[in-house]
Parts: sequence; structure tokens; C-alpha cells
Amino acid sequence: MITAIIGHRGCGKTSFLTRLEEYHRDLNLQGRSKFLDLDAEIVTRENQTIDELISDEANFRAIEENTFREVSREFLRSPHDVYVAIGAGFTFEFPSDVEVWWVRRETDKLGRIFLDRPRLDINLNPLDEYQARFESREARYSHLAHRQITLREGWQKPNEFEKALVGLKPSDLGISLTLTPWILENERRRDLFFHRFLQQGVRYFEFRDDLLSEGQIRENAARVPAKTVLISFRKLETSPSLLEFSGPYATDWALELGPSPLGHNAIVSLHERQDGETVDEAAQRLLSHKADHHKLAVPIADHTELWVGHRFYRENPKARSFLPMAKQESEAGKWAWYRLAQKPPLNFAREGVGLKDQPLVFDFLCYPKNAGEFAAILGSPVELSRTPAEQDEFFRSRSMGVVAMPIIESEMNSLNLGILERLGLRAAAVTSPLKAAAKEACDHIDKKAVEVGAVNTIVKARSGWSGTNTDLTGLARTFHVLNLKGETAVWGGGGMRLVLRALLPEARFFSARRGEEIWANWPADSELAHLPEIETLIWAVPRSRMPACQWPREDWLPKYVFDLNYTDDSPGREYALRVGARYFSGLNFFLAQADAQREFWARELVNETLPIDESVS
Repeated sequence: MITAIIGHRGCGKTSFLTRLEEYHRDLNLQGRSKFLDLDAEIVTRENQTIDELISDEANFRAIEENTFREVSREFLRSPHDVYVAIGAGFTFEFPSDVEVWWVRRETDKLGRIFLDRPRLDINLNPLDEYQARFESREARYSHLAHRQITLREGWQKPNEFEKALVGLKPSDLGISLTLTPWILENERRRDLFFHRFLQQGVRYFEFRDDLLSEGQIRENAARVPAKTVLISFRKLETSPSLLEFSGPYATDWALELGPSPLGHNAIVSLHERQDGETVDEAAQRLLSHKADHHKLAVPIADHTELWVGHRFYRENPKARSFLPMAKQESEAGKWAWYRLAQKPPLNFAREGVGLKDQPLVFDFLCYPKNAGEFAAILGSPVELSRTPAEQDEFFRSRSMGVVAMPIIESEMNSLNLGILERLGLRAAAVTSPLKAAAKEACDHIDKKAVEVGAVNTIVKARSGWSGTNTDLTGLARTFHVLNLKGETAVWGGGGMRLVLRALLPEARFFSARRGEEIWANWPADSELAHLPEIETLIWAVPRSRMPACQWPREDWLPKYVFDLNYTDDSPGREYALRVGARYFSGLNFFLAQADAQREFWARELVNETLPIDESVS
């Protein structure tokens, strides 16, 4: 069988293919498996580079299709399972016997800037070039794919969780999956979905009457064991025939529809709050209806309401579930970490696009089943963060999970830290712009944090929350390797300026918002007021801040750009392309400070195991 691996530019198809090959080798399957990168095949067969070929894109697409068809014919009757990674811009249709995997990341939509790939439209800036093709490619991938494989940031090394995700290792997920129209619109897609998750120990396939037609529910409920079918009633115009059909299956009745007409309620759920209703009042209203299990899945506004919902769950954890929802569409996914870390008995996962309040299947696979306490990356946005992947092994060895927890600056305070502590949070990395607020929220901070006026690493010990700053250590180690010479300028910086100034006292600092120099101690007519030729520019502006910021002056032509960001959409990448500078990603800085974080956590966590507060007072 031939499996085509598709996905957006830079999503990691080639590295995924390499890991897939390693998994097959680990399982002694390499003798009947082949792994091909279509671009590499094209280069070999055409004896030209992709850069040379894609200068005539229409001709390149024709070569791409011909090469895939040649590969397909060569392996048509082969006993091998063949996996082929396809370039993002392919335009051909796949033969009906090819299985298509869409490898995706949540960050695909943010865009990527490439330093080592051919440009497709030099009339656009690099990010706009990517975005101009995103929607049409997204729709095409969605139409063609038989399955979605959504990967998290930073999991580039072979790992057991991805092996389970692709079906090469058994698992016992114990979670439920909501069926969407996308899954059922293609028979092969549907059959693969059912087969795969039955093998992975799914608890329920949820058939929601507001997402699926009655015909779809009737037809597909018969395709899986009856004990795995959950029919959820969410539609105002409830079908009497569907009510009758649901008799042999588990059901979930939403109280927004009124009192349940079912003779027996396996699950009664609540997804909306009445005007002025508190979370506790909503929970009591839910409990007034008899059921085997009560599911509270209402929107919540803050961490105090999260704690109220958690108390409801912990009062009877076998017969209740709390699945907090975001209050605004723009905040979808804000509380997904809670579902992952608290493990309510009725829990839902998603495999790909949509239903963002649910964690991904991959999240459940990599979260330790025996974890009671947990660590987190705190910030907004956090979907780009590599911290969960980077720190997974460290915390897993301590029976702790790691979650990405969206928190805005106003939420970073001692009250919310206290709530998170009672939920089991023991350690966290903190991103900008929360670092100053984290300093104020801590009970104790060390000399490094005092020196730079910010905290990026916290831990809960018996004496309270302790904080440090590992940026100083991480940058010192990185700059030592880079061996910066010549005139250095820093563009932007915010909370990182004090750290950078401590390490680079001779550097000149500029406000990216105003375009003016900061801390200038010379008269305006002095020669020092005119910036000499820059050797290195340190870029310290994330993409999220760029709309309010300027680009450096056009006559600045640094030889090197060191970016404090490591994200694929960083404007520092774009600036390096603009001026033709050699680019250094902030990834090495991230890894160096992450190592320093582990050193801090390891010291503080020794003999400091704290009980999770399960009280409901």
C-alpha cells in the first residue's frame, strides 16, 4: 500500500517520515516498508535542484505529478508499505488506492518564514507569501486526507507517543471522540477512524445530533460495538424516532433542551449558564436531574470559577465530570489543559481541526497516566511553545505532566497561583509579557530575578512560590558560543532589556515601538549619537508585538541577526532576509535556559513533594 504524507510548508513532513522509518526499524518492520521524499526523488531523477526546477512552477508541478505516478507504478504490486512525503504545493489527484495522511500543526495558520527554501512569489513579503496559499491548501488537504495527524511543537525526536498515534503501538486512551461531518463524509476516512481508535481503547464515539443527521447516526452507530456508542442530544427539535433509536445505547441529554424525556439517563449535561447564574448554581441545577453521570461543561470566565467547577467534580469524582469551556470564541482552548491534567472520567479528545476546547489525542497519549501533580508553560500565546516537549522527560521522571496554560498578564497573580497550586501545579516556565507580574506573585525570588527585575521560572516549595530568571544564564551560555564581536544593537526587548544590558554593557538599545535609542548618555550632536556600522543586531520583538512596532532603519546592514525568538513566523527571520544577514535562531538560547530551568527545579523539588489539596471547602 502507498501512503502519501501531505501538509503545509514547514509542518515537518520530512522529519515525520524519518521518525516513521525509525519506528518501523524499532519494530523490525523495515524489511517490508519503504520511505521516500518526493522532492529528493525529483532531484535524483531530474539531476537538478528544487530551486532550479521551481523557477518554472507550472513545469515543476508537472514533473512532481509524473514522478509520483512513476513511484506509484514501481511499487504498485510491491509487498512493501510505501510512505511518500509530498511537497506542500502539489496539484495532482491521488489514485484511489493511495491512503493520504495530513500531517499538521496547530501553528500552521500562523505562517512560516523560510531562510533555506525557494521563494514562490518575490512580490510578497515571506509571511504574506505563505498566507496567500494557506486557505486554498488547507481546504485541499482537508478534502483529500483520510486521516489527520496533529503534532505538537518541539516533538522532533522519535518518541513512544507518536508511535502510538500512528497505530504502531497499542494504547489505552480511555477517552471519547466526537464524530464530526468531516470524518463521515468519506467512507475510507470513516472506516480508518473507527478501526484505529477501537484499537487504541476509545471509551465512546460520540454521535451529536447537532453535528450529524439522524441518518448518519443510525448508519454509523451500527459500525462499532454498541458499548462504544454515545448519542448526545443537543438539538432543540429533538427527533422522536432518534429518541427511540437511542434505547440500546448510552445517551447524553443536554439540559438546555429542557427536562429529559428518556426513561433512563446515562449522562445529563449542562453547556450554558442562565443570565446571572454562578457556576455553583449551574452545578446545583444540573444535579437536580437524575442520571448515572453528571457532566458540567459550562463556559467559565476566570480561575475562581474554574475552582468552583473543580469542587463540583471532586465531590463525587466517579459520577461527575467538569469540562470547562472558553467564554469567548477567541479564547477557545483556554481551559483544555484542565481536562488533560485533572482527568475527569468523561473526557473528550480531538484528532485535528475544530472543537478546540478539547485536548488533542496526542496530548492524552503523552500525558503520564500516573501524574498527580503537573508543570506548565504560562503565557499568551503558548501554542508555539516547545516547553512541554522539552521538559516532558524531566517531569515524567517525577510522575508529573506538563501542560500549555494560556494566561494573560492580569491573571498572573498570587490568588490564581494559589488556585493552580491546589489543582496540582508545582512548577512552571513563564513567558513574556508575564515575567514582571510573576516576580510580584512569588513569595521568594533569588538574586538573578532581582537583578533583572523579572521571573521566568517558578516552583512551589513548602515555604511558598519561589522564582528565578534563567534568561541570564541561557543568554550568557549562548553568547559565549556565538562570541559576538563588533558593534551590537538590540532592537526591542521589553522585559529582556535588563538581562541583555547586564551581559552586553557596550550594546546600544533601541525601542522598536518608537525607533529611538534607549539609555543614550551623549549629546545629540556627538559622534556617538550616530550609530556606526552594526556587526550584530539582536532581535527582541515577537510577531504578536510587530503591528505596534517599526522596522530598523534602512541603512542598517548588520552581518548577523541573533533572534531571541525561535518561532517560524518571527519577524527577525524576515529582517535577516531583507538585509542579507546571517541568521541565528533563538532556539539555542531556549535550550540553554531550559537546561538552567531544570537545574533550578531539580534543586527545589528535592524532598519537597506536596499533597494536592483535594478539599472542597
